[in-house]
Amino acid sequence: KMIVNGYRTIRRIADMKSRTIDVDTLLEIHREITRDTMENPADEGKFRDNNDIVVANPQDSSKIYHTPPDYREIPAHMQEFCEFASSDEDEFIHPLIKGIMLHFLIGYIHPFIDGNGRCARSIFYWYMLSRGYWLFEYMPISRILLHSKTKYARAYLYTETDDNDLTYFINYNLSAIERALEDLEEYIVRKKEEQATAMQLIETAENLNLRQADILKTLLEESDRLFSIAEIMGKYNVAYDTARRDMQYLSELGYIEQIKVRNKLMYRYSGVTG
Repeated sequence: KMIVNGYRTIRRIADMKSRTIDVDTLLEIHREITRDTMENPADEGKFRDNNDIVVANPQDSSKIYHTPPDYREIPAHMQEFCEFASSDEDEFIHPLIKGIMLHFLIGYIHPFIDGNGRCARSIFYWYMLSRGYWLFEYMPISRILLHSKTKYARAYLYTETDDNDLTYFINYNLSAIERALEDLEEYIVRKKEEQATAMQLIETAENLNLRQADILKTLLEESDRLFSIAEIMGKYNVAYDTARRDMQYLSELGYIEQIKVRNKLMYRYSGVTG
């Protein structure tokens, strides 16, 4: 459920990147990222109303890393947070550094009962997209942070215990971003190689006619979306039965898969093997 919420929230953030963030938007993001995952659903999209919360070592809860501010201070803190997030400072702060600072502040204030880390990462994504860094929408930063939870927590701890020197947290996040960029570059190279191999196999496939091969190329080139029979009819100017037979045949060969969406059959590329 958290994975689904994360994906849905990133899509939502991409749509709201031109919006100025305010408290209502912040609560909306928290509600989206925690949907159906909170022990008490009433806590979704709501600031905490108690102080029964500390940030502790996940392996040893007796080791307290951080005690967040009193819950009665949260509305004022978050209003200041939103003003800082939406303003352009007199003294230049690089957007990447400011995004990391916003990430840290959510974790430090801990305004929610749960989901603070997820919300903090979502706010970071929003800020980077709002400043034109569109590539961040595709970078697996959250996965890298979650794979090194201890280092992540330690970066917070070092910052707080050294007079709130953000250098530790900034350096840690910059390293994670660098690894995420490397992962993305490797993924793009791998996908391009897979696509080139698949395209070659399609072009030389003896069990496909020219139209079927072209349909398969189209689905390969847009492998992240679903196609309907009506779309294939329109694109290739063929009758419904012809388009349906082509899609059924490609499905039987294992090149595409059928997915039912609201009682309607949709199709997407699933792979070509030699």
